[in-house]
Amino acid sequence: MQRTLFLDTSQEQNQAVQQLAKRVVAGQPQQNISLAQHLVFSAPREADEDEFLGICESIRDSNILLVGVPPKWQTKSAMASFIKRMAEVAEWDNPFSRKQLILIMPAIEQPVSVIELWSKLAVNFDMDLVGIVTDFNTADQIRQALFPSTKTPLNVVYQLKHH
Repeated sequence: MQRTLFLDTSQEQNQAVQQLAKRVVAGQPQQNISLAQHLVFSAPREADEDEFLGICESIRDSNILLVGVPPKWQTKSAMASFIKRMAEVAEWDNPFSRKQLILIMPAIEQPVSVIELWSKLAVNFDMDLVGIVTDFNTADQIRQALFPSTKTPLNVVYQLKHH
């Protein structure tokens, strides 16, 4: 069974990002980590409060990594701090290796630069960038690609009537 982790990089609750992520993993077991609720310093410190390594362990245990990118990711996001820290663990034990990466980015003015950034990170950290979810249609397409046996309500009704 594939394990899915949704990493929400929003500093504040972002309904659009969360709804798209839920649509992708509908009916599948998943773990959610919101960086707004976990302390991740932009530089390593001796403080025990930093939860970055614990988050990395959760990533290591997953097969599919969904990364939620809020519309104002440059100013309203913990993503930059998280990315800075990624290189720290990749040097000795890369928890991102062989993950299927899906970006969750509501289609509200997302610049190409964030897609290029994550594309480079995927290559550098040995991840497979499977797709980018911008709306419910792309969420459904990605869900079907990741979980081909997933039944939609229409499929279930069809099967009940024809069997």
